[in-house]
Amino acid sequence: TTTVGEGKPYVVEFWATWCGPCRKGLPLLQKFADETKSNDKVAVIAVNVWEKEKGDELTKKVAEFWSKQDFKMQVMLDPDAALIGKYGFQGIPACIVIGPDGKLLTTHIGYDEDMPAKLRAD
Repeated sequence: TTTVGEGKPYVVEFWATWCGPCRKGLPLLQKFADETKSNDKVAVIAVNVWEKEKGDELTKKVAEFWSKQDFKMQVMLDPDAALIGKYGFQGIPACIVIGPDGKLLTTHIGYDEDMPAKLRAD
C-alpha cells in the first residue's frame, strides 16, 4: 500500500453530490487529474463528505453520480466526516495539497475557475 507523502504530492478535494460549487469544481479537478495522470507526478483524490445516505445507499449514490459525470479520478467516501474533520473545514468544496513528505502544503476553499492553474503552481 502507498501512504500519502510517499514520493509524490496528493491533491485531495472534499465534495458532496448536493453541493453546487462542488459540482462546478469537480470537472476542473478532473481536468487537472487528466493533465497529471500521464506523468504520475501527483495523485488526485476526490473525497465525498456530508451526505445523508450511509452504507450501501451512499456507495450507490456516489458511484452513480461519478459514472454519470464520467469522472475517472479516484473517489473515496468519508461517511463519518473523519478525514475532513481533521482539517477543520466547515464548508466545501475544500481542497488540500499534501507534499511528497506527507506535510500539508496548502489549502483551497470554495469554487475557483482557476483551480487547475493554482494546483499546477502548488
